[in-house]
Amino acid sequence: MDNQVIAYESLKTVAILSAIPLVMFAIWADYTGKKLKPDNIIDLHKIRITGFLAVMAQVIVFLATTALRSKNPIASTLVFLTSLVAQSILQIRLELKVRNPSPGEAKERMALSMKGLVFLLLGAASWLGIILLCLASAVVLGRFLVLPKSLSVLLPFAGALTGIILSLVFNFAFAPFFLRHTLSVEQLGKGDLRDIFSAIFQKCGFKPAAVWVIKNKDRFSLSTAFVAGLRGGVGPFKPSLFISKTIVDHFRNDEILAILLHEIGHVLLNHLRNRLALSITLIICTTAAGVFLSIFMYSVFAGFQLLIGPIIAIAALVFSLKMMVRQGRRQEMAADIYSMEAMGGDPQSLIQALIKLDAINLMAQHGEMPGNNIITHPVTDERINRLKKYLEFKDSKKKAA
Repeated sequence: MDNQVIAYESLKTVAILSAIPLVMFAIWADYTGKKLKPDNIIDLHKIRITGFLAVMAQVIVFLATTALRSKNPIASTLVFLTSLVAQSILQIRLELKVRNPSPGEAKERMALSMKGLVFLLLGAASWLGIILLCLASAVVLGRFLVLPKSLSVLLPFAGALTGIILSLVFNFAFAPFFLRHTLSVEQLGKGDLRDIFSAIFQKCGFKPAAVWVIKNKDRFSLSTAFVAGLRGGVGPFKPSLFISKTIVDHFRNDEILAILLHEIGHVLLNHLRNRLALSITLIICTTAAGVFLSIFMYSVFAGFQLLIGPIIAIAALVFSLKMMVRQGRRQEMAADIYSMEAMGGDPQSLIQALIKLDAINLMAQHGEMPGNNIITHPVTDERINRLKKYLEFKDSKKKAA
């Protein structure tokens, strides 16, 4: 059979398989959309959970069709991304029904969501472009050096792995830029709070970071604060602090200061770099383990080749997520303690800020909210108990002195 015909038939098969999760989600959306109740947070959770499951189904199809996609890699990847975009638009429309905004707000939200989607796609395209560039460079290098067949086979693999690592560094470094364009944000205006932020940044020994206020449109919008970017970066790489408008408007200055010191603690403890280092380590280790297991299992479970790749990939993904969540929780605890011990933060102010955040975000303080095991921040009570123990330890040291 002609190679072009094979490539076309492979692409058609990939498109049909990618359409299955999308069509199932569309049918579910059509059925559920008629029953959605405005301002019902349970319905919002259902939409997001179903959307997540549909994305996972798309990822499984993507991994399971590796051999087919190799015939036409760029076009089949575009099919995958197009399916995700179509699903995202359906999900955005469903969420708007639950959020129940006014006609003007609905139009503004849809425009903002589409803008965010465009920048997410640009990020994904940049990530994919870096990988393909490294892969092509490795292939060209192999032909130029005239390597033995065993090494020439490994070189494209090494090129792809290098591309994945470089794209990860790119995403970490450009995170402030992409977040500014995917979230609804505005720069913190001049005033006492901005002066306090600038003074704290200078006191901690680095240039004041850009502070962006995340607009909270309704009660479904989560309130949070986080730092993005790499320490020492300049221009688009400069670290930025993102903080929700509800925190700026409704928290006391001492509570905001406690949150700020916690986030600065992440930067001073190099937590962002450590996350990047762990991500790179996990990519290298899981890839090496996946290649070894694939070679071993192909020989043992002959006839199940199409299933082995996706199973190994999903197992590697689950393991990596667990490791990153564990690291994230440890870093939250470390930043809490560091903000008090090294920067003189007030434990009581941080405790009050955490309690307020829980109340605003409708999260159960005792970890009873569904999906708590995948939340990066530890359960609030756990953090508060740690802070109280720190206070008791500090008081006992004062008495002993």
